[in-house]
Formats: sequence, structure tokens, C-alpha cells
Amino acid sequence: MVFEWMVSFGQVATAIMTLLGFFGGFVIFLFGLRTQAAILSNKLETLGGRMINVEFQLRELTDVVKQQAVQTEQILSLGIRMGRIEERQLLTSEQLSKLTRDGRGSR
Repeated sequence: MVFEWMVSFGQVATAIMTLLGFFGGFVIFLFGLRTQAAILSNKLETLGGRMINVEFQLRELTDVVKQQAVQTEQILSLGIRMGRIEERQLLTSEQLSKLTRDGRGSR
């Protein structure tokens, strides 16, 4: 068996074209990767801005809920005070009517 060591121009051209094809494909792949990285970076920046906005809105809602809780406590406290005032008024009116019935209130 005899090997022929002569290389033809077509074989060299085919090898060069194959290597250029692989290199070109690799360059296009890297460019696509870079583009995807840039797109993802922009999306992350946009999401970061939205997260800041959501955080601000949550703070505002927290403040509103706190204010409502304070107002609820104040309303309950006022209700208790009104109940005490009504009890005092009933007691004083009962005491006055009792005094007038007993004759102590007349001179």
C-alpha cells in the first residue's frame, strides 16, 4: 500500500474554507451572545426601576395602614369615652330624680 503525499489545491482550499467557516460561526456566536447579554442587562435595569417603584408604593401603603390603625384606635377610645359620659349622665339624672322624689331637693 502506497500513500500519496501530494496535496492538491482543492484540498487546501477545502481545509481553509472549513476553518474559515468554523471561525466565522464562532464569531457570529460570540456576537449573538454579546447581544443577548446587552438585552438582558437592559431588562434587568428596567426591572430594577420597577422594583424601586413597587418598594416606594409598599412604603406608602404601609403608612396608610398605620394611619388607619391609629384612627381606629382613636375611634374606639372615643367610643369608650362616650359610653362613660353617657353612664355619668344617667347616674346624675337618676340621682336628681331620686333626690326630688325623696323631697330633699325642695326647700
